[in-house]
Amino acid sequence: MDSYPHYNTPKLVQLTFDNNETLNLTPGHPLYSTDGWKSLDIENSLYEHKTIASLLKIGDIIIGINKTVTVINIKYLDIGYNYTSYNIEVKDCHTFLANGFIAHNSVAKKAIG
Repeated sequence: MDSYPHYNTPKLVQLTFDNNETLNLTPGHPLYSTDGWKSLDIENSLYEHKTIASLLKIGDIIIGINKTVTVINIKYLDIGYNYTSYNIEVKDCHTFLANGFIAHNSVAKKAIG
């Protein structure tokens, strides 16, 4: 497993779920849902994470390990440009658990354009 820094990350998103858990992530970071991969920045999901995702919205059901939760709130966090976030690369499967949720990327199965 490798990690790569993304300097000057301008925004994070805080998702709140129906079980009162929260998850902070970048808008383009895909999560796995009952309808497939979802993110709040589908262009970034494809470009940065090589994942075809649809738009994440309130009411979507996110799949985790031993749980599913429903998104009840989406809050953008303006953190300035001095924040560094990290992308994790897991060889072969490119998918991992983030706070118990299935995250990251599956390789895009078709070209968009």
